[in-house]
Amino acid sequence: GGDGPADMLARAVEGLRAAGLRGEAAALPPAFAAMDAAHRTLMSAAVARGFDAIEAQAGDRLSGDLRAFIHRGRGETQAALAAARAAVAAVHEALAALAAGGAVFLWPSAPGEAPQGMATGSAVLNRPWSLLGYGVITVPAFAGPAGLPLGLQLIDPAPGAPRLFTAAALAETALARPTREKTP
Repeated sequence: GGDGPADMLARAVEGLRAAGLRGEAAALPPAFAAMDAAHRTLMSAAVARGFDAIEAQAGDRLSGDLRAFIHRGRGETQAALAAARAAVAAVHEALAALAAGGAVFLWPSAPGEAPQGMATGSAVLNRPWSLLGYGVITVPAFAGPAGLPLGLQLIDPAPGAPRLFTAAALAETALARPTREKTP
């Protein structure tokens, strides 16, 4: 098999089923494809508002990337912000039936294994859930090609995420993998 997020997710579902946990595959709504762009639009506008005074006083001490993000946010139009909010609302509505049924969603935490060193890696697979305001926890599921972790996000869309910690404990136990020993 491959080492991508879809393969990892399929292996996780298989492992959870083997442990006796039930679940079913559900397709994400088409509106979900717009979530990353909506997140970047809404986040840049929020960062621009939040950093306005800081940039005015100490802008030269901010990173170039942060300054660019602030400037992007200042340029977001009301129409773009409204479209981003509408995209979020469409996904909330589309996922409401699953959420009402008590589902906990599974999703890879990153496009690949953890990066070496201190970098956190790509947040592209985390952003949609943060934007939706759902409770999320990540458990290590497998090891990637370099022996570094592949994380599995468990997402509880219910207010207060009441099933999240129980689901994470069950998943962590069901997907327990031997830890790689460190060599001196």
